[in-house]
Parts: sequence; C-alpha cells; structure tokens
Amino acid sequence: MPRLSRLGGTLLALAVLPLAAAAQTSPATPSSGADPTSVATELGRLNSTLERIAGLLERQLQGQRLELMLKRVEVASRQVDSLEAELGRLRSGRSSLQDERYMMQSRLESMATQVEQSDPDSLPAYDAMTREAERALKLMETRIGEADGRILELENELGRRRDDLQALQDRLDRELDGLQ
Repeated sequence: MPRLSRLGGTLLALAVLPLAAAAQTSPATPSSGADPTSVATELGRLNSTLERIAGLLERQLQGQRLELMLKRVEVASRQVDSLEAELGRLRSGRSSLQDERYMMQSRLESMATQVEQSDPDSLPAYDAMTREAERALKLMETRIGEADGRILELENELGRRRDDLQALQDRLDRELDGLQ
C-alpha cells in the first residue's frame, strides 16, 4: 500500500468514518449470527475500496507536487528572462559609453592637431577645453567601470539562476519520468 502523507491520511480517515459508523450499526456482525465468510468478503471489499481511495489521494498529491514544481520552473524562467533583459540593457549602455568615449578622444586628438597648426593665442582656450574633456573622459571611465561591475554581478547571478532553473527542470523531468 502506498505511504500516505498526513493530509492524505486525514482525508482517508474522513472518508472511512461513514463506513465505520455503518458497520457498527449493521446487524451483520459476527455476534448477531451473521455468516463469517460474508463479513470477510465485505471487509475485503472495504479494504479494496480503501486501497483505491489511498491510491487516488496519492496520485492527487503527486499531481499537486508536479503543479507546484511547474510553477517554480515558470517563476525561475521569468527571473532568468528578466535578468537577461537587464544584462542586455546594461551591455548596450556600456557600449554607448565606450562609443562616446572614443568620439571624445578623437575630438581631443583633432583639437591637439589644430592647435599645433594654429596661432599660439588659441592655446589658453584649448587648455580649458582639454581639461573639460579630460574630466568628462574620467567620468565616462568611472561610469564604464560601474557598468562593468554591475554586468559582472548580473552575469554571476544569471549563471546561478540558470543553474537553479536547470536543476528544477531536471527534477521535474525525473518526477514526470517516475509517473510513466
């Protein structure tokens, strides 16, 4: 006979109570002169019915466990999807920052070439523009570094979540294989 959970045992007891009450009030008890073989037959049928009820309860419980596991897989999958989308946005933002940094560096090099070829009076204006561009470059480098750190965190978290999702899917597959 399959092992019942506490809930299954309780439900089984509730299902059997009416049968037990009917058996106590029934005139077909051995003390009233009833045929012992008919009592044994009735008890055999009762036992068979109880085994079927226990089997049905166990299958229902198994179905609920599988449904819960499936929901866990769905939630984990949505979390992975969300992390992948966030990682994509971060990578895109980082790429934009790198492009902006490259363009600013190119402008600085171009300005340096122009100053070398122009008159010395434009040197103070060039110095001011260079300092401002260098501050902007440092800020971009900081933002790129922060994006790199967050990207690394997300990649690690995404790896863990993918592993968890795979483990849940494998467990669900084993449970489903056990039903066949």
